[in-house]
Amino acid sequence: MSNGTPPLFIVGAGRCGATVLSRLLAQHPDVASLSELYNSLGAGAFPRDAVDGPALWEALSEPRPQHQLWLRLLSHGVAIDAFRYPHTGLGRFREGGIPPLLTMTLPELSDDPDGLHEELRLFVEVLPTDRIGAQYRRVFQWLTERVGRRLWVESSSSSIASVPALIRHFPDARFVHVYRDGREAALSASRFPPLRLTAISQMFESRVGRTLFEPVPPADVPRLPPEMRPLVAPGFDVDAFRRVEIPLKYFGSVWSTQMVHGAAMLAGLRPERILHLRYESILADPEPALRRLLAFLDPSLPQEAWLERALPLARANPPKWPILPPDEHAALEASCARGMAVIETLEHRPRAAPPGREGESYQGGHDPESIRAELARILVRVLGLNIAPEQIRPTDALFAHGMGLDSEQVSAIVREVERRFGVTLFEERINMSAFADVLSLGQLVAVALARGSRAAGAGESPQGRAEDLDARRQPPPHPRGSTKDLWLTIVIPVRNEASNLWFTLQGLGFQDLDGVEIVVANNGGEQLADVEKVTKRFGAPARHILADAVASVNFPRSAGAAAAEGEWLLFLDAHVLLSPGALTCLRDRVREGLYPPLSLVHIPLLHESRTGAMGHYRLTLEEDFWGKWGPPVRETDFPYRIAATGNYAMLTRRQDFEAARGFNPRFAGYGGDEIYIQLKYWRLGGEVLLEPLVRGAHYSGPRGYRNNGDEIVRNIGLAGRVVVGPDFLQRFEAKISPHWARYTGPKGFSAALREGVRAAEESGEAAWLEEMAKLSFDEVLDLWRREGVPVA
Repeated sequence: MSNGTPPLFIVGAGRCGATVLSRLLAQHPDVASLSELYNSLGAGAFPRDAVDGPALWEALSEPRPQHQLWLRLLSHGVAIDAFRYPHTGLGRFREGGIPPLLTMTLPELSDDPDGLHEELRLFVEVLPTDRIGAQYRRVFQWLTERVGRRLWVESSSSSIASVPALIRHFPDARFVHVYRDGREAALSASRFPPLRLTAISQMFESRVGRTLFEPVPPADVPRLPPEMRPLVAPGFDVDAFRRVEIPLKYFGSVWSTQMVHGAAMLAGLRPERILHLRYESILADPEPALRRLLAFLDPSLPQEAWLERALPLARANPPKWPILPPDEHAALEASCARGMAVIETLEHRPRAAPPGREGESYQGGHDPESIRAELARILVRVLGLNIAPEQIRPTDALFAHGMGLDSEQVSAIVREVERRFGVTLFEERINMSAFADVLSLGQLVAVALARGSRAAGAGESPQGRAEDLDARRQPPPHPRGSTKDLWLTIVIPVRNEASNLWFTLQGLGFQDLDGVEIVVANNGGEQLADVEKVTKRFGAPARHILADAVASVNFPRSAGAAAAEGEWLLFLDAHVLLSPGALTCLRDRVREGLYPPLSLVHIPLLHESRTGAMGHYRLTLEEDFWGKWGPPVRETDFPYRIAATGNYAMLTRRQDFEAARGFNPRFAGYGGDEIYIQLKYWRLGGEVLLEPLVRGAHYSGPRGYRNNGDEIVRNIGLAGRVVVGPDFLQRFEAKISPHWARYTGPKGFSAALREGVRAAEESGEAAWLEEMAKLSFDEVLDLWRREGVPVA
């Protein structure tokens, strides 16, 4: 924004009050309220590639098929309160469709939305090529200035699912999350025509693999319920639409899913970037809520005159769900239970612990419970947590989904612990395993206290104070050798894992980095800047590249490989630490020629229990088209063949990776692709090996990609269509459906799986592999059986 205010988005589940807030903000003379902009654009809102002006305008102006149905409904007297274009001018849009920005956004900004639309076209079409986030900033700022406002706020209903994309394209964005009693939201959604269209469209997808807005092959129409058949495009009988009954529990389940996933996505934001507002509270007592909203947006904005205009518009809306018939009432409550539990966590936050006095030293006992209690108080104070220390359990993880510590916070905690307890925790460098949880850190403090007591008895004073911490935590300089004779590029895909990346890089600093470069491929997210900062702080031989066009772990892998200069590639997840001497061992194996051409070499993963190492997958193709961890690593000194395993640490020649065409760019998120790259190598005549002399270890804590059932099933469809062949669905869909159907979201298992299959076919990779493969999928299975490669 031109005044330096970070972008602000109002997000929420459907029918939860985002539109109401947007219209209240529209009353402020300094705020351009961009109402329902992303909602109107739908799936085309975030193109993956950079776009120029004409391409951007096409994305902003091409009519959407759902709006064509809106026009049909409006012409038959079905009210859609979100639709703001003057009804008297709709006739000209009935054939070609209405541009999306004219449906809701521009009519809220101008009495002449058509004129504003034309002016916007002239501005957009001459824009230079740039990433979509930068383009939207230009468009939003132009609209803001054009209507004489100072800053903008975008608000879209049902937008909670767009939070990852918004964070990716607007890394500095802040969010107002408006939420509502799910039972009331679901009841409202069941009566809102656009959301009824969405529900019916999802039912179409689950039955025939097509949306409500696409033509359905005549042979597939009988698979639809009789009451929905009159809705098949291009017919769409409005009276039939009115008659379609959708159970209330469907809308309750959709709301619950949005709340659960949305709250999880928003939980990763720092407190100053998120404001939670309850819809019912805004209507019941609007003035305090609206003051909080405006102060969050920009404290310098004048409030009083705006409140005079806005307060009368915030009218109470009594709940209607309590008077439902008993059976509907019970079903609705059950379907909303998960989401209502999330609301409880939003509204019942523990009290903040009082800060400690700066000069105060620890006076408690040296028993484990006393030490852990004090550590909990330190964590609350240093991290500014809005919880009571008693809420922190000894086994709570301190990273990612736990406390989410980054390197600077670790340093601050170490300084404060050393100051409070009067000890030196680390003589040379921070041992990150000590920060797994409060229990581990407490054990370290107990040892340091005992050591300090012995030193004091001998007349010694503590050494290594906090001001020396940065110097002590750095790896020794000698491993960072020359990259003159480059043999290896380590590619680290990263998304929202700045703290994990810090540990992985520090671990690599203790490896022999002679002839090694490190490419940190940043997949974006809210920690985009932090990842770049951590990489630059580590320094050579690490370099940072941006690879955030697609939110998928495989996109930065491929981007890192494209930027690599080494003969070999080591793909290393940002939460994986290598055992000491791992790179030296791999280099020696390469020089000894133990890895044949077209081979993919995997590194065994230590159990988090530290009781052994997981070697490879026992493939469970007939159950979930995935694999479960199989037998432990063999006691041998030589690499041996396996079917497949996880992709967390794998080595291959760069030319082999290119020959195998790497990872398909249409994979999304994380998961469902685990056996894809391995089976490609096998089918191309290569092999997959396990290296028994090296180990990797997962750094405890959550990862940068959140599990999404629809994305995982879609990825399985993509992977399966590529590596199995055109009969993948026929062979595996019915077998894996019982496992995955329970994990998919509103899209549904069948639709998500077929979407992945279509992506594999549209990308051309499926046809390419069929042409290039030396072995069929079944021949690979036979090869495994003949040669004793472990597989279920």
